[in-house]
Amino acid sequence: MELVAVTATGQTATVHNLNVADLHSYHVQTGDHWVLVHNMCNVDPDMLGAKGTQVMSKTLTKPGLGYRIDVENPAPGVRPGQLHYQRDAEKFLYDFDTEAFREMPESLQREVLRDPHAQRAIAKGKTYLGVS
Repeated sequence: MELVAVTATGQTATVHNLNVADLHSYHVQTGDHWVLVHNMCNVDPDMLGAKGTQVMSKTLTKPGLGYRIDVENPAPGVRPGQLHYQRDAEKFLYDFDTEAFREMPESLQREVLRDPHAQRAIAKGKTYLGVS
């Protein structure tokens, strides 16, 4: 299941945050659907991705490019959220401070960062992770 739209209704509603001890991910039923949710207890609020949209892992580029850019939420106590470029066995993490992929060869870095598909994926990844 994927969130495809959010519509403002102008109404208020009571909502509840639920923390489940010792579980990071679990399923809840909503109507006829089961939804995978993430437990955000014990997450450092300053950890990259802690304030962003919660998705397990999402590919942000379209198929057929020969590479993909994925976003992943933080794993509490393990690692912060991340955005990474992957082609075959190569995987490079995006550094939000330098706005480049760590340890990526310079020629590939220039190619990727000029690619409009990659630019859109990076911008979308920043949104998912709550990076302005």
